[in-house]
Amino acid sequence: MLKVLIVDDDSVARTSIKNLLDWNSHGYTICGEAKNGREALELVKAQAPDIVITDISMPIMGGIEFIECLEEEYPQIKKIVLSGFDNYEYIRKSMKNNATDYILKHIVDEKTMLEVLEEISKDLIKDEMLEKQIIESRTVLKQRFFNQLVSGTLNELDEIKEKIEALNIPLDTKDLIIVLFELDDFLMLQEKFTAKETEKLIASVEDICDEVLKSFEKSAACHLDGGKFLIMMSFRNTRSELFIYSMIASIVYRIKVSIKRYLNVTACFSYSTVFNDITETAKN
Repeated sequence: MLKVLIVDDDSVARTSIKNLLDWNSHGYTICGEAKNGREALELVKAQAPDIVITDISMPIMGGIEFIECLEEEYPQIKKIVLSGFDNYEYIRKSMKNNATDYILKHIVDEKTMLEVLEEISKDLIKDEMLEKQIIESRTVLKQRFFNQLVSGTLNELDEIKEKIEALNIPLDTKDLIIVLFELDDFLMLQEKFTAKETEKLIASVEDICDEVLKSFEKSAACHLDGGKFLIMMSFRNTRSELFIYSMIASIVYRIKVSIKRYLNVTACFSYSTVFNDITETAKN
């Protein structure tokens, strides 16, 4: 269900909105109420609503200031403005801050509200699909980047730096180690699982790697192909090789234990020595 937050200093108006329609039967739930914009912002942090229905004229923080804050800090939240004022300036400022609609309180009814909510629901579905496409595209580009590094087809430092920045990969280009591992009997797993289940397994392994690497700032993990995974770590300004290899051994152990415990799969691991420059990846 989509979560809706109601913001109005008038308790009667808030009750009227709640009683306007059967929210649950239409796929919505009222997640909270607030008397002003400042109180509403606290609820936004706590409840993460999908939709906010707000009045304009309120004490402490009014509706215009409130939706300005939403647009700046939570642009994904859809905004419906309800007001008793048929005022062009209010309408202009609301639309400037991406309010989906500006509805006069004295004419709002169930049909009008449902039409606006349906429009918002469609927009949210589009936003979700777009976000999913962006994530999938970034995943594919990241996979291609690391495959090119490993194969040696990408070895120009400037181009590598550009792609690291564009893909937001947290890596330095100096003093690196590669960890490679392969899921055991991956071909048998592919025969046993559907394509969707195999994708889910690969994503779960990547999630485990990301979780283990959280405490290590300069690192990245990626599925290369066919159940083979790469982890790359930057140890810039770390002089102790004993520390470096102890860290690698700990990371490998935690990943090995986690994929066995949570996914019931095993893997073979290997890792390189420390090499100076990312352009040397294919040699290691």
